[in-house]
Amino acid sequence: MVTPAVPIFSAQVRSLIAPGAEGYLGVLPRHAPLLTALRAGELKVTLADGTTISLLIGGGLMEVVNDCVSVLTDSAKRAENDSPGPVA
Repeated sequence: MVTPAVPIFSAQVRSLIAPGAEGYLGVLPRHAPLLTALRAGELKVTLADGTTISLLIGGGLMEVVNDCVSVLTDSAKRAENDSPGPVA
């Protein structure tokens, strides 16, 4: 995940749920290639160990290619109801 200022998050993940322009969408391993607009909302990431991280994003773009997901967003921060700790 990248914002204009700095990369925000990079990790091996099990799945993610993103706020797409037409509604929420999920991405699992071996997902088909995809490029989509994102709206402002909550992006949920489930890490390889089963931990879930919730990030509030300000919209942007998401690309899925070769089992790699890239999210370009104008802003991102840890959701208030998420557990404390570093995002990156």
